[in-house]
Amino acid sequence: MSIERIDLRVDLERLAARLTTKQRVTLWLVVQGYTQAEIAERHGVGQPAISMRLRRAREVLETG
Repeated sequence: MSIERIDLRVDLERLAARLTTKQRVTLWLVVQGYTQAEIAERHGVGQPAISMRLRRAREVLETG
């Protein structure tokens, strides 16, 4: 593994650690291609809750 990849991994791990478990899981599902509605159904919550999780995760990552 190259130094650049190791640095990137460390940076990603550091940012991910700032997120709640729910935010990390939700973000991962979005990356995997799930819609907010699908994620909401899967987690037994409304779509607005998923939207809020993603918004808060984005805020955390932007200040990262």
